[in-house]
Amino acid sequence: MKKIALLWLLFLFIFSNLLVGQKVIEYNLADLHRCGQLIAKNRVITAEKDDNVEFIRLGKAMVGSAILLPADDFKQGKIEALVRGKDIFQGSFAGLAFHAQSDSIFDLVYCRPFNFQTPDSLRRIHMIQYAYFPKLDWQVLRVKYNGIYEKGIASPPKADEWFKLTLVVDEKQVKAYINDSNTPTLVVEKLNQISNGKVGIFGLNADFKSIKIEYK
Repeated sequence: MKKIALLWLLFLFIFSNLLVGQKVIEYNLADLHRCGQLIAKNRVITAEKDDNVEFIRLGKAMVGSAILLPADDFKQGKIEALVRGKDIFQGSFAGLAFHAQSDSIFDLVYCRPFNFQTPDSLRRIHMIQYAYFPKLDWQVLRVKYNGIYEKGIASPPKADEWFKLTLVVDEKQVKAYINDSNTPTLVVEKLNQISNGKVGIFGLNADFKSIKIEYK
């Protein structure tokens, strides 16, 4: 009964947005996990609660895999998520996949929380990354296009605190914003001609609370 009630509430939320002419869908990820709506391969996902706030935690992962959401395919618009990482050197990543053709083929913007507060000047310019999996990952891009597809964050959050990651996607360009900044942290041209696909989450040792998708 609880599962049916959660699915019914999710349906009402989506339907009410459509009635008022908005194409906006917002997900509570803990609810999706309980309803079995998050499809993950070789992943450890747990539902957690902190200060009466529910969220999901992504643990051990298969390299380069995303967890796709049960949403309509996304072309252009905005994707907004509340996420949190950990201060584990090279061991915590949190991001959003879009235009996904599968759980292994997708565009991606993700953060490296372990670089948010580092005094190392080199690591500080590697806080946020755009990539196209599996062909153009961070290693390939750093060698071929150093400094173009990854940047620092002007006012980074702490490594282990909640922050908002927002992506604005159009036909050719992706902009990424942190929290409520009016200035994008990252502005890049897409690395492929794919213009439609699923939205998903991507991470390791990272927490995700909610995601909102605004279709243009």
